[in-house]
Amino acid sequence: MREIKFRAWHNPHKEMIYNPNVCIVVLQQDLPEWDLMQYTGLKDKNGKEIYEGDIFTAGYWGTVGYYGEDTFVVELEQGAFRGFMQEYHKNKKERWSHSTPLYKLENLEVIGNIYENPELLDKGL
Repeated sequence: MREIKFRAWHNPHKEMIYNPNVCIVVLQQDLPEWDLMQYTGLKDKNGKEIYEGDIFTAGYWGTVGYYGEDTFVVELEQGAFRGFMQEYHKNKKERWSHSTPLYKLENLEVIGNIYENPELLDKGL
């Protein structure tokens, strides 16, 4: 069974919090200055936990074979954690044709998150 846990980004202080007690309060009270992110239950190739909002690199397969490596953002969409290619995460266009369930990606490596490392979305890694 997957472990259910969260982390929270505090917008005023620009700080990521991994304290479960803080996350429970944020979840219960729906505090607007906090952004809550759920743990996917998966770890990257280095053993780092993968959360919503994480930015990662990974190899991926398509209908014609292996496409190579790209940069993705983790989002929870219709009950499933998916990796959205970074350019489509920013534009929010053609989302389903450019997203992949996390379990289908290879050699995931978390390189940051959308709060602490937004510049990774602009680099087009």
